[in-house]
Amino acid sequence: MRYRSLIICMGAILLAVMACDRRPLEVIANDQVRVRVVINWKVRFQEIYGQEPNGMTLMLWGVNTRQRITESANGNSVTVMLKPDTYRLIIFNDREEEYLPYMRLHDAHSFDDIAMRLEHYTTRDTGADIIYYPEPIGVAVDTFEITHDMVMSDTTIFVPYEDYVEQGASKYTVSERLYEIPEEATPMTVTLFLKAKVKHRQSLKSIEASISGLADGFYLSRIDRTRESGTVELDPKGWEFYTYGAEADSMGIIANKTATFGLPYGKELLSERNAEDNVLSFRITLANDSVQECSFKVGKDIRYLTPEGREAQIRYRQDLHDLKLELDLSDVIVMPPMPPSSVGAGFDAKVVDWDDGGIIDMGGF
Repeated sequence: MRYRSLIICMGAILLAVMACDRRPLEVIANDQVRVRVVINWKVRFQEIYGQEPNGMTLMLWGVNTRQRITESANGNSVTVMLKPDTYRLIIFNDREEEYLPYMRLHDAHSFDDIAMRLEHYTTRDTGADIIYYPEPIGVAVDTFEITHDMVMSDTTIFVPYEDYVEQGASKYTVSERLYEIPEEATPMTVTLFLKAKVKHRQSLKSIEASISGLADGFYLSRIDRTRESGTVELDPKGWEFYTYGAEADSMGIIANKTATFGLPYGKELLSERNAEDNVLSFRITLANDSVQECSFKVGKDIRYLTPEGREAQIRYRQDLHDLKLELDLSDVIVMPPMPPSSVGAGFDAKVVDWDDGGIIDMGGF
């Protein structure tokens, strides 16, 4: 009896000691899921720009968690870990740091206000407010939801409390589920096609030109052009020179294609524009190295060049993002006659059979 009492007493003491040394366990339930966002650049971006971009930048804003994610990657997809929430998404081509130094993101912390803007500069000779022409860019905007059911909630992990404190729950959180979200990019640059007639084509040596009143950027989440505008210098490599008609007529055609951000918000429709909203200016160097300058108010002359035809079609504002602009200058630029020996100096002239209303196919940007 005495021995039985001793065993019971020792057992009680041992149980008390073990109870004091018990290690608590932390139960961690998985609260994230893998989401792969895949964007198709081939449908519209490649069709317009002729190639796929090298990479992409993904930006996500969590509506409730206030989580902000920015990921850049080569290729056409990005995989992120997300908690249940409603997410607003923006994708644009190439890594942010790969853009030209004069093409920058503004207000990148805000989904509603984030904008891609071109830098402004002032010329010394004229003091004009100039913006650069942009490189090709496409944007995808979307809103999607990650629900609690999408997260692998039936997976639980039992972690020693000390390890949980030391390592954190993230080390032990796993997910085997993967959700894929497909996106498609909307091209945002607009090619401006210019065509103008010149008289006394023999006098032409080189051309510089610019057009005012074009948007300096766009808001990514709204896919709207900015109201702010500036003057775009037409691409110096975009010029082509055509001769037509009899030699005695001395007529020629100058043509250019330049990438722009198009017309500013509120000026897309013809009814919203005044002639002076857009001024086309030329600085022409003649064969004798003298300079002739002229300008034209063309706000009412800019039309949309649609895939269906050359006729001007004014569509609803939200359909104007991937269209091309054309400007057929009605005025003839008259230059003083020069000796025939200097015909088309500085240009690779092309001879075409030209009639009023004819077409020069300059291709896409």
